[in-house]
Amino acid sequence: MDQGPDGRRVVDVADSSLHVLGYSVPVRQRMRLAALREHLYTLPDHPGWIPYRTSYWKERWGFCLQHERLEALQEGEYEVCIDATLDDGSLTFGELFLPGEVEDEVLISTHICHPALANDNVSGIAVATRLAERLTEASRHLSFRFLFVPGTLGPMTWLALNEEHVHRVRHGLVLALLGRPGKFVYKRSRRGGTDTDRMVEHLLAGAGEVRDFDPTGTTSANTARRALTCRSDA
Repeated sequence: MDQGPDGRRVVDVADSSLHVLGYSVPVRQRMRLAALREHLYTLPDHPGWIPYRTSYWKERWGFCLQHERLEALQEGEYEVCIDATLDDGSLTFGELFLPGEVEDEVLISTHICHPALANDNVSGIAVATRLAERLTEASRHLSFRFLFVPGTLGPMTWLALNEEHVHRVRHGLVLALLGRPGKFVYKRSRRGGTDTDRMVEHLLAGAGEVRDFDPTGTTSANTARRALTCRSDA
């Protein structure tokens, strides 16, 4: 909640779950607009959009809002309130294993932690779910494992819990940002030149874009193409 000098509420998580910085620390205070601006996040190139921002690794607070709304804010004092807690909790993820004729696995992962975002990443969840349904009905030489996990922390948790099984993974793909129009984008594995790299590059020949490995995200908020974000052979 962020109430302006005129008494009207500027942003409210009840209107959009994107309005509050993810993992924001609690705050309740009054401040002038100049100080408040340091805690406001917008997308100037898309003034009508609400950005998605998080702060997993640093304790801070903030609001995300349309840039056009930020530009319309009046000078004066604002009442700021984020009623949040940072307590020990649990991490929940989904896992589906489809055994094949051999124990060697294809690991397919998609992140589930972005609220209210269709492209990033309900699209990846939908594609992974449909692929799992199709594979359930098919004969399988290799085994397939599907992970529906929070980004970054989810894979780290799964790896920590399954160290003794990691050697069975022969191929791995991360599915993300599949909902936009345009060509697919494939990101090569860290080592490059793997069987997975060669297979996907062959399938996307003339119909997609192939990029070298990069540990950061695959597309910015301004990228207007479809991004098949696959990182292979971890």
